[in-house]
Amino acid sequence: KIHVVLFRAPPRLEDGGALTRSSLALETADSCLYAAGNLQRPAAFLWPQQSENGAPGPWGGFLSAFAATGITKADWEAAFGSELGAIGNWPADSRKPDVFLTVEVKDFGKAKAVLQKLATASPESGGWSSSEKDGVVYYKQPPPNPMVPVTPTIGLSNRALIAGLDAATVENAIQRPAAQKSSLAATENFKKAESWLPTAKQSFVYFDLPLLYER
Repeated sequence: KIHVVLFRAPPRLEDGGALTRSSLALETADSCLYAAGNLQRPAAFLWPQQSENGAPGPWGGFLSAFAATGITKADWEAAFGSELGAIGNWPADSRKPDVFLTVEVKDFGKAKAVLQKLATASPESGGWSSSEKDGVVYYKQPPPNPMVPVTPTIGLSNRALIAGLDAATVENAIQRPAAQKSSLAATENFKKAESWLPTAKQSFVYFDLPLLYER
């Protein structure tokens, strides 16, 4: 019965446009987590090609991996939208939640080229296998450990890129109809929590602790 309201004042970011929360359509009434945020970064965080000193800390390593593929900031922005969604659905009959990330696709051809470069960027990525089904491109890796039921999977359609820890989760999410309405957004708990704070401009997070506890 405890309700937590958290307000965070982040640093001023580049203008990434209004937060659309388009990924909310992938949520169900069994969702324990929904997050959406703008991928725009503070102006001081530049891609390595744009800065002599690079970017600080872990961010620099992440961007360096992108730089190694030859993918530029312009390439990414031409292929994908600026909003990242994180989804956590936990059906009552499932042993674990289905957790995945999603980004809107602006140009399927360019997004496909970016994904291919990322999947073949290093020798360690050699385990990625690619396939196509019903116009959707899938990249999968075998489980890193036979004892751990994890099969990293990325799916790319003309609407979204979805990345998860198993193939079934990604395939189910990417096959949902574009016009499908969010079951989570219609629940009283979600609507009540949403009404407690002003309209989110840069990020929005909903975490259903009672549902997590019940599961």
